[in-house]
Amino acid sequence: IFGARTSLAVGILAVCIQLLIAIPIGIAAGYYGGRTDIIVSRLLEIWEGIPTFFVLLLVIPILQSKSIFLVITILGVFGWTGFCRFIRAEVFKQRNLSYVEACHNMGFSPAYVMFYHILPNALPPVITLLPFGIMGAITSEAGLSFLGLGEENSCSWGVLMDEGRAAFPGESYLLWPPAIVLTILLIAIALVGDALRDSIDPKLRKR
Repeated sequence: IFGARTSLAVGILAVCIQLLIAIPIGIAAGYYGGRTDIIVSRLLEIWEGIPTFFVLLLVIPILQSKSIFLVITILGVFGWTGFCRFIRAEVFKQRNLSYVEACHNMGFSPAYVMFYHILPNALPPVITLLPFGIMGAITSEAGLSFLGLGEENSCSWGVLMDEGRAAFPGESYLLWPPAIVLTILLIAIALVGDALRDSIDPKLRKR
């Protein structure tokens, strides 16, 4: 039960960091296009080629730290590209609509148009990705802790499963409860993501 707080904190905080990075970069690429979009696209291709989980495996031994905040930071810094691509695509669709042209004609600055008019209309499709981003962060933290690289003093489900693995098979009952609860949480988050998608996408709404 206490492990749920750690896992949810990791997932939510990591996704918040990802959004803080992805939103301004994605908006700038989609709004300005041209050379800015080309530079951002190349950056995304390079960044996506860096495996986040192996970065975690590399950084933790180098820094000699198993802090949960270090894990959250790395998950956030290296996991923002998916959100950025979706935001960029939505801004591309929004920037040529009539309300954006009206804002330009009224003399609003590009920053005001991007963040106060385009962003609220571009975010709803991205919201459906949040539960799946949280799932990925929770899974990465649990896998890292299961390998013995998590914060040992925490009650993370990965740490608990690692303790159960160390005592397996004599005390196998230590392994199954955190594994089962983690699975249930991931399934619940996936169902929430599907429900968000169905509620936001008008094509998928049931009449």
